[in-house]
Amino acid sequence: MILLHGTNSWAREMLPLAESMRPYESKFLMPNLPGHGGRDLPERFTAADFARDVVAYMDSQGVERDFILGMSTGGYVALHLARHHPGRVEGVITIATKWVYDEETVKYVTWLVSVERLGQPGHPRIPQYNLNHHPQDWREISKRNGDFFRAQGRSPEVGEEDIRRITVPVLAISGDDDPIVRPAETQALRAINPRFDVLIVKGASHPITQLPLDLVAQQIAAWMARARKEAAKA
Repeated sequence: MILLHGTNSWAREMLPLAESMRPYESKFLMPNLPGHGGRDLPERFTAADFARDVVAYMDSQGVERDFILGMSTGGYVALHLARHHPGRVEGVITIATKWVYDEETVKYVTWLVSVERLGQPGHPRIPQYNLNHHPQDWREISKRNGDFFRAQGRSPEVGEEDIRRITVPVLAISGDDDPIVRPAETQALRAINPRFDVLIVKGASHPITQLPLDLVAQQIAAWMARARKEAAKA
């Protein structure tokens, strides 16, 4: 099972979910996306480049096909993989993943990742950014993530038509009081593509530790078992 972190994050932030999933899955791979977790910083971030990087990582690990779980933007990347690299994807689980990037959304999420907001003196994430993104400058990572969101607003890399064409099973999870992804946005996925299942849990889902992780892990494991059973019948 491959776990993809979200914006401005790094692989180790997926460990709490991995620990909750250990009763059900034996192996987890948690790559850092390009520019994150100390990796070289590309000129720009795109979902397509992130997805190709995940495929290359799978190749390096000898993984032909697997379930891919993505948190927030990591889920957006997982959906891009499902759309454009379906042969490498057994199924996708997204957690608190935005796919609607209208003007209001872009304005909000770019503010969330802005250096002006995150760079305020005493912000609790700054020491974590300095430690986990070293030797990269977290400010440059934040700027590129802001550019990424603005680019999705202009031309989304995972739009409604892409979602409609996804052929692998998907479980979309979000909280009913998430500050970024509203339940209706997640629930709309099911209406677009019947291969999507939706799980709405109580509370927020940003950051991942806000989720009831034991319950979510149980639900994910049960869904994966059903997906494997259906695939075996095909």
